[in-house]
Amino acid sequence: MSLIDTLHANAMDLSMLGSASYDAILLMGPLYHLLSHKERVKAIQEAMRVLKPRGKLFAAFITRFAPFRYQAIGEPAWLVENPEYTRQLLETGIHDQPTQFAKAYYAHPDEVVPLMESCDLKTLRLIGCEGVVAEHEDKVNELTGKAWEAWVDLNYRLGQDPTLYGASDHLLYIGEKSG
Repeated sequence: MSLIDTLHANAMDLSMLGSASYDAILLMGPLYHLLSHKERVKAIQEAMRVLKPRGKLFAAFITRFAPFRYQAIGEPAWLVENPEYTRQLLETGIHDQPTQFAKAYYAHPDEVVPLMESCDLKTLRLIGCEGVVAEHEDKVNELTGKAWEAWVDLNYRLGQDPTLYGASDHLLYIGEKSG
């Protein structure tokens, strides 16, 4: 299996692609740059349309708590300097302020599986990508062999623990279209 080509398109309009023509679809960005629920659903529906039966869909989400983790590291006073915006982020997940990062939707971990399953996907996995070593991985990344593999295994296992989803900046959803 190899990558044949790439296509630059709008995730909400894949009309140039035939239905049921791909074994796997990667949504690695659209779902956190589409601010409305309706737009996110449209992008998932388009992906489902071009996905073959029993095909796999991989979708990335930025968690609702990622901007707070980021600010805690770089600009901790931000929290008290922006109380209304803090409230907006926590309540709606919508980032619409001019910053270094584009406008975005930060998903609450509890909404990911219901959203994807509402679009007729069967959930195979939801994984917290950064896991428990996020921002503490320097020494781990210097390891090799069994020690490094043990940390990778632990991080992978803990990344699937729902109680830790909010500790990751990104979630990876893996689902399957019915056959």
